[in-house]
Amino acid sequence: MSALVLAEEWASDEALQTHLSSPGFAAFVEVIRPAVAELPTITRFGDATGRPLLSPSDS
Repeated sequence: MSALVLAEEWASDEALQTHLSSPGFAAFVEVIRPAVAELPTITRFGDATGRPLLSPSDS
């Protein structure tokens, strides 16, 4: 089994949503689709205070 871990930091929820809906991200998904055996597990971490950076409803 192999794993790919991506760590990203976004200035805001809006910036993340803009990225996720961009043509560049759509192209990335199409390129990696053949190599992905199952849907990814996405874990969102909080800041140093423990506050979630994004709520689960933002998924």
